[in-house]
Amino acid sequence: MKTAIYTAICGNRATLIDPPIIHPDVDYIAYVDKPNLNCKVWEQREAISFSLDKKYGPRRNAKIYKILPNLYLNEYDLTMWVDGNLFCKMHPIDIYNQFLLPNQSNIGVLRHAKRTCAYDEAKRVRRRRDYPPLIDAQMDYYKKENFPAKHGLYHLAAIIRKKSRETDLINLRWWEQICKFSSRDQLSFSMVLWSLGIKPTILPGLIRYPDANNFVSYYEQVILSQRKK
Repeated sequence: MKTAIYTAICGNRATLIDPPIIHPDVDYIAYVDKPNLNCKVWEQREAISFSLDKKYGPRRNAKIYKILPNLYLNEYDLTMWVDGNLFCKMHPIDIYNQFLLPNQSNIGVLRHAKRTCAYDEAKRVRRRRDYPPLIDAQMDYYKKENFPAKHGLYHLAAIIRKKSRETDLINLRWWEQICKFSSRDQLSFSMVLWSLGIKPTILPGLIRYPDANNFVSYYEQVILSQRKK
């Protein structure tokens, strides 16, 4: 399978770094608004700054690439999204073969470390991570659609997707929600899956804590471990 690990970084919140673990038969693609000339592994592509949102515009500018690999990376059979502060430890094809294929699944994610409900997450993030009226309108809409509470919440700093009609539908409907409501994608992801009747493969472990999963790690965890040595 033709495979890509990809990320997007816009604004000043993160810096593109070459990963310490490199899978030679995988393409590494980064959408950036400021190229890092010191990076040799990533193929850096221009991220278009389209958003008029003066506060959260960089998030939306990066988000379109995260949500829509079917449009921007359509030539790949398998894509692995990682946030800009993460790198992929395990080969994406191995992740697919070991965890998604046995479930006949096209998408794999890790669960949220603390919450299992989009409504609870909305209460948490509305305080300081997006516009409260936008989040309130989103949750009101979900309640009117009868989206159930406690229907699962995922840490979407890493997502593996196999190219399929199913993942095309997930991506497009997810992007529709982000255009209408909050750009905090964890708020809409579970609702989108529910609306399509799709259950993702939940990869074992957590992202937030060191060595809590076999798939991805934070760059800072590697730096800290090297300092301890």
